[in-house]
Amino acid sequence: MFVLGETRPELGGSAYWEAIHGFVGGEPPRVDLEAERRLIDLLVAGAEGGLFRSAHDCSQGGLGVTLAEVAMGGPYQEAGFGMDVDLTTYGAPLTTADLLFSESHGRVVITCAPQHAAAVAALAQELGVPAFRVAMVGDPDGSVQLHVRDAVLQYAVARLREVYFTAIPRRMGD
Repeated sequence: MFVLGETRPELGGSAYWEAIHGFVGGEPPRVDLEAERRLIDLLVAGAEGGLFRSAHDCSQGGLGVTLAEVAMGGPYQEAGFGMDVDLTTYGAPLTTADLLFSESHGRVVITCAPQHAAAVAALAQELGVPAFRVAMVGDPDGSVQLHVRDAVLQYAVARLREVYFTAIPRRMGD
């Protein structure tokens, strides 16, 4: 699993600030159209070459939410899959909050078969897209282990799916 693109300390207007601090405002993430173009070129070339198993944009909620969504899979899948994510060296100068919840544009999490990892890294380098191998996909319905700075967070994928896919019915009283 790779994170494509760059995470910057951009929490302005983020879901994190709204949920944790009750604040909606600040400077929003900047858009780099050239970086976006290179990322799109990489995604198209990788898809055409059959290099990816999945691709998921990093948007509302940032990388932390994206990783959870990737692990959970879609609502019509029987189960998600576990993953062991190592973010201890990724985005080293960022705070943990910035690392997990920045909503920087131009980022995608992709999964690929292990035999395609070198080709993905080479293609990213050729096209000038930052690519960081951050995880190995685990067992169906396993757990997500997230290594950040000085902490390890672990969540059962089944529990993530339960909370996520029953949120609206719970709120509506069903």
